[in-house]
Amino acid sequence: MSKNQLPIKWDRLAKQHLDAIYEYIAEDSVPASRRVKKELIKLAHSLSDFPEKYSI
Repeated sequence: MSKNQLPIKWDRLAKQHLDAIYEYIAEDSVPASRRVKKELIKLAHSLSDFPEKYSI
């Protein structure tokens, strides 16, 4: 993490939502649910470089 990056912290509700998304997609395709979860985590961590990338 560079000196300008902010740490990303997942709160309990965000983790629950991520797990719910994973479980919902996994009903049809476990590999797809893994890809989606990985991509959502990647997008969330990109906020440490660009904190105003998405609206609240």
